[in-house]
Amino acid sequence: MSVSLTRWMDPFFEGLSRSTGIPTDQWAAHLGGEFIGWLIDVVLDAVSPKGSWLDPVVKLVAGLASGIYGGLGANVADRVRRETVQLGETMILSAIRYLVEDPNTPANSFNSFVNALQRGDLMGALSTMIKVTVPAPVTVPPPPVAVPPPPPAAPAAAPATAGGIL
Repeated sequence: MSVSLTRWMDPFFEGLSRSTGIPTDQWAAHLGGEFIGWLIDVVLDAVSPKGSWLDPVVKLVAGLASGIYGGLGANVADRVRRETVQLGETMILSAIRYLVEDPNTPANSFNSFVNALQRGDLMGALSTMIKVTVPAPVTVPPPPVAVPPPPPAAPAAAPATAGGIL
């Protein structure tokens, strides 16, 4: 038995498989490769700034590695082959789409990276690749000003009575 990235999806596709005649493992391998590619996109969007040059580079490297392993790997199980080829295709097409939509943004990001490295600004270079959050400086508020208590109130005078008789 081989390790599979998408075996956990089989129960979701059994009914669809019965109605279409396409084997469950093929449904899961195809859609699972797409799903894993989407998850990688989500993670990259969460950790890299918009327009980062790192995004298409990671997608291309992951896509090529996955596709080459699935397409040319020796002794790769058929299901794993389908999963990794689909994942590779998803990642490569996502990187191409990213580069075609706005090729200048990643190029400018890479130029900023190189310029920051030349200046010796490692945090600036790192911020072109991943989202870097610099903690805001913590300031301690000054102690409250001591306000003296108000002076005690004067005692109230006894009410006057008529003729001293109540």
